[in-house]
Amino acid sequence: MPVSSSKLVGLGSKATSLIQTIWNPADTNGTITLSSGDRVASIANAAGQYKGTRSVKSTDGTNKLYGEITIGTTVANNIFGVGTSSVSLSGGYLGSTSSGWGIQYGGQKVTNGTFSSFTGGPISNGDIFMVAFDSVNGDLYFGRNGSWFDSGSPLFTGVSPNIFLLASMSGTASATLAESLTYAVPSGYDIWV
Repeated sequence: MPVSSSKLVGLGSKATSLIQTIWNPADTNGTITLSSGDRVASIANAAGQYKGTRSVKSTDGTNKLYGEITIGTTVANNIFGVGTSSVSLSGGYLGSTSSGWGIQYGGQKVTNGTFSSFTGGPISNGDIFMVAFDSVNGDLYFGRNGSWFDSGSPLFTGVSPNIFLLASMSGTASATLAESLTYAVPSGYDIWV
């Protein structure tokens, strides 16, 4: 996917033999169960309580990374996206502070406690949630099922250069970092390994 005028365009062919990062068992709230080699994060009966998990791999300020989160059973308030190591994994939701950026299952983007609309949402059960982050320029792109939100424009700019993939869940929900990607890695980006 080439970057042109701060937009991600095209997807290319499917990529099925790439291996992406896993959820970090040492950086996961105890209410969340990890399974399938730490690729599936699940929570059950935790209504009103946001609990989170972070990926093993973070960006480093010199790279451009792409990853996918498969949305399993979930509810309207769950949030998927990225954040720094300071994002709380218990109590606060992803995006409640300026160190987290996400998409609420119900269809709004959020950071620093502010929810706002975007073109292309909401996300649904079974969707492949796409994340592309240019840690050099701080541009963060989200999409689903092969299409980028806001027509490929970054949903957030000026994002911290050191972030992890994150799931912030309540109720009964799951999020999977599949071993194989469904969509091709954008041109100029590497897989989030």
